[in-house]
Amino acid sequence: MVSAVKAIAVLLLIFCSLLKPQPVFSFGVSQRETPQQGRSVETRIVTYLQDRYNALTAPDIIMLPISGISSLSNEFLASIENELFRQFVNSGIVRPVRMQRWLSTTFTSRASNPFAVISAIRAEEFVTPVNFIGKPFVFRGDNHYYFLLYIYPLRTYYPIIVFRQFPSSQSIERMLESSVRELQIRLSRPPSPFGRQRRVVIDNFNVDFFMIAELPGGDFDFVPAPFFNAGDTILRDGDDFFSRMMGYILYTTGMFQVFQLGDFREFSHGTVSPASPLVDYRIQGRVKLSSNECILYVDVINTRTGARVVSLRHPILSYSFNNIWNAYRALSVQIIAELFDIENYGVVPAISSSGRHFFANDKLIGWDTLENFVLPRGLHIIYTGSMYGINTPGPVNSYYVFLDHKNTIFTGLQGRRIWNLLQR
Repeated sequence: MVSAVKAIAVLLLIFCSLLKPQPVFSFGVSQRETPQQGRSVETRIVTYLQDRYNALTAPDIIMLPISGISSLSNEFLASIENELFRQFVNSGIVRPVRMQRWLSTTFTSRASNPFAVISAIRAEEFVTPVNFIGKPFVFRGDNHYYFLLYIYPLRTYYPIIVFRQFPSSQSIERMLESSVRELQIRLSRPPSPFGRQRRVVIDNFNVDFFMIAELPGGDFDFVPAPFFNAGDTILRDGDDFFSRMMGYILYTTGMFQVFQLGDFREFSHGTVSPASPLVDYRIQGRVKLSSNECILYVDVINTRTGARVVSLRHPILSYSFNNIWNAYRALSVQIIAELFDIENYGVVPAISSSGRHFFANDKLIGWDTLENFVLPRGLHIIYTGSMYGINTPGPVNSYYVFLDHKNTIFTGLQGRRIWNLLQR
């Protein structure tokens, strides 16, 4: 019964006809009646969602199609996408709409860059206010799934990013409920208090696969491979989640605004003018994967001068998502050291809390062990929680972080007292 209910709710959230001439979609479903029993449970739920959607006064969010690595089935991705739409409707914070036909028609010749696409949408006159563009992305690694949600405000261009880890398809509803709740909190918060955030656009990283070929005399060589297989992870050409992890890790510091150029590649090129006031730096990268050793490459380019600010290489002795995550954390410290004065930030001392997830400034920042996490200089609180957030069952620890000439962590009552005294 539950699966049938969800299936019909899914149909409800596939948006239909274009309201001409305004490029905004509405949706509707034919209501199915059961003569013998009156309206079915499924019909009542569908009707409820339809009525709730029609009654929403929240601003519209244009949803770009979900994407993910190639080993994930279309059915699995669709189940996440449709549940996300349902959570949006239930939360009442935004009204999801489709504009794929209008976008494809308008940008038959792709725009120079995504900012031009967003500006064109902002300039349109819609039936209802359109404030955001949304893009979900999903990948898999280390026996978990990972979900990213990018919410691009039309007014400010750079997205709010929500990141979650979840174990199985049975956790999708709970994971998305917590993601939308986090988004709701983040939308209500003022912008980052950090002074001059660096604005960074990130290209899709090139991902290359290699296998070891044994040679006579005990020698060996790495030769190209068509795909990469590591346990539960199968990656093929174009399966880039690496750029997204580099971007998200920089984003969690509160010192960067991060824009994924790949989210708009169907409608735009990635050309950024040196004179553009919207971008400070461009990050490009490459990943070499083999069954054992891997190497991550990251280049940071000043978009105004075209100069390469820093070029980094980071070897990994064995592939796992945790090793990838930790490597990009270490690379983020090096990047920040090049772009900011040391007086502006500190590196949080390592924290361990096995089986728990870490959150700061309403963002997921890591799990089990937190290392190489950078925050602006000053006072911060880091919380532990489950993978669904801090407002879930289980112990919640608070770490009071003081970043100055000496980076210090206090906990418990002592932490609260020192925190209070520092603010007097």
